[in-house]
Amino acid sequence: MTKKVAVLLSEGFEEAEAVIVIDVLRRLKIDVELLSCQDRLELRSYNKMRMFADALLERRMDVLYDAVVIPGGPQATANMADNSMAVEFIRRHDEADKLICPQCSAAARVLAVNRLLQGRRYVCSGELHREVADGTYVAEKVVED
Repeated sequence: MTKKVAVLLSEGFEEAEAVIVIDVLRRLKIDVELLSCQDRLELRSYNKMRMFADALLERRMDVLYDAVVIPGGPQATANMADNSMAVEFIRRHDEADKLICPQCSAAARVLAVNRLLQGRRYVCSGELHREVADGTYVAEKVVED
């Protein structure tokens, strides 16, 4: 059975974190769906690159994916942290024991802010871990918890 991954995109997403992951997953024959957490399919990245999502998140709320990828980007993570639909989507996948894959600042700015780390080990960029009370920061490149 083909694995299915949702990549959550919000205005200001970090393009390298999205595009490279999408490329690698698709080369591995994994079904990737880009979901816009905004009210439109066309989004601009951190460096103003235009990208089109496959669907609006609101139209995929009932779909359960094998993994959810959350690219970083200061504006994107702020947008997503304040988006109750995106937070609920992530929470539902977490409760179903699906992979939640935050990149760069997403663990601190999206998951921690919404109490989705709950004592788990995590990594994030820079010094953002100093602002996180929910979770255990690990100074590694990748952490699986």
